Amino acid sequence: MLRRCRERRNIMFSDSGSGSSYYYVGVEDNGRLLAYSDGYAMIAPFGDRVIQMDVDYSQIKYSAYYNFCVYACGYSSDVGNLNLATKKGGPVSLSVNTTSWDTTSCRQVCCTPGHFYVLAKRYVSSLLGAKAKIKTRYGAMCSETADTTISCAFADVSYEFQGGQYWAQSGFFRERPGAYSGYNRGRYFEIQGYGYRQQMDSILRVPAEGSEHNYRIEMNLYTGTWEAAYDDTVWFVWANDPFWQNTPGNSIQWTGEIYGYETDMPGTYTSPCTIKACSLKTTSSVL
Repeated sequence: MLRRCRERRNIMFSDSGSGSSYYYVGVEDNGRLLAYSDGYAMIAPFGDRVIQMDVDYSQIKYSAYYNFCVYACGYSSDVGNLNLATKKGGPVSLSVNTTSWDTTSCRQVCCTPGHFYVLAKRYVSSLLGAKAKIKTRYGAMCSETADTTISCAFADVSYEFQGGQYWAQSGFFRERPGAYSGYNRGRYFEIQGYGYRQQMDSILRVPAEGSEHNYRIEMNLYTGTWEAAYDDTVWFVWANDPFWQNTPGNSIQWTGEIYGYETDMPGTYTSPCTIKACSLKTTSSVL
């Protein structure tokens, strides 16, 4: 279910010019109007006036940077058409950061479903494994309700073909299952082959916030067996998968992923989740 995230904004402005116009507040991204308020007829000059705008952030969630501005136009039918705006003021200073749509008050009520990613990816033939050192950053999670959400960072080996994909991956995770009010976090391994398995360990060797750990996944090509290692110690084995027998991967990626748009991607600007020391294994090379 899509949860609407709304905030009520009171925008104060003045106009020292002259004449009658319709004034409105708009949310602008590089000359593109993402959302706007109703228009209000006013006669300039005037001192401090207020336009109230209910901002639905789900409308502008795919914009990374935006600003609130005040516009004037000649007719009520021109409201929302920047080409017909006769005046513009702003950006308007607000009490919260306007360069990122995801504010704390939004996160508390929104949890827009869907998978979202940041990643580095390569296509390499004959892949058997991947490895990376990942800094643990759990981040904040969307909503304070029972919506399912998850964030994770991992190394991944996949076999891609027209119309589908198989994969094996391992890293750290934080999740809130839909019917559960608390959170789980730890290390995990996930595989899609002849069968599907997601193995989560939130009890033993749980990565601490800010700690760095080595994650490795590696396959025995002849048996189709995958193993997941954490700091060079194997902790999970998926044995004898018929799909992966004699089927090496053909793409590799190091990824941050979230389910629930308003959940923090692992890491922030000031506390990054670093994925480094990345390496791969093929039929002719080693990790």
